[in-house]
Amino acid sequence: MNTWIYILIGIIVLIIIAIKIIKRASGIPVLKVKIGTTDGIVYNVEFKELHTGTKKIEYVRMVLHFIAQILFIMEKRDLYLSEEIVNYINEVSNKDKQIGTFTGIQKGIAIKEDKAEGKVIGGVLYFKNVKIRSIITKLPVTWFELQLFHSIVALIKVSVENLDDFHRNYLKESLKYMADLYTNRGVNPRERNNLISVPNEAFYARYITKAESE
Repeated sequence: MNTWIYILIGIIVLIIIAIKIIKRASGIPVLKVKIGTTDGIVYNVEFKELHTGTKKIEYVRMVLHFIAQILFIMEKRDLYLSEEIVNYINEVSNKDKQIGTFTGIQKGIAIKEDKAEGKVIGGVLYFKNVKIRSIITKLPVTWFELQLFHSIVALIKVSVENLDDFHRNYLKESLKYMADLYTNRGVNPRERNNLISVPNEAFYARYITKAESE
């Protein structure tokens, strides 16, 4: 009997160590978002800054990584939604010179910044180093048919409302570059390598496009 107790304790300790290693490998958590809906029509977005001095630029990176993650986890049967998402980010990033109002394209849903309830999709953005961020997301057991798509729409809208003109334009350029990678450069969002590389590359779009034009 004592032997089994020791084995059980050993397993628990190993699990705790494994969790700590995974968290350490992920980096430092800087920003958390929850996007919830009780009916698939009204969406609440809830942000929480997890690190002292979290800068608004992390909201831009959150959007990019959240989009990449949603596209990555979508099943093949939802391929049409993946295409809709890419078309959407391309559409909104080309709508205005400044994107303060570009999220007027809300796809028939109501969005506000408030406590997320109901079926909630969560994401935590991690700082790995100066150039690289990553994200860990959590999905509800079940979700509404269009919830993954609508969560992106809701996240973009509320993020824009939290940003000044400089960061809004930064987001616009990054989204435009991301859409171009998926539509014109043959980047597959369902490949694991692209899950990290695409949002980080898109974040530096303004510098990449400038270098390519010179």
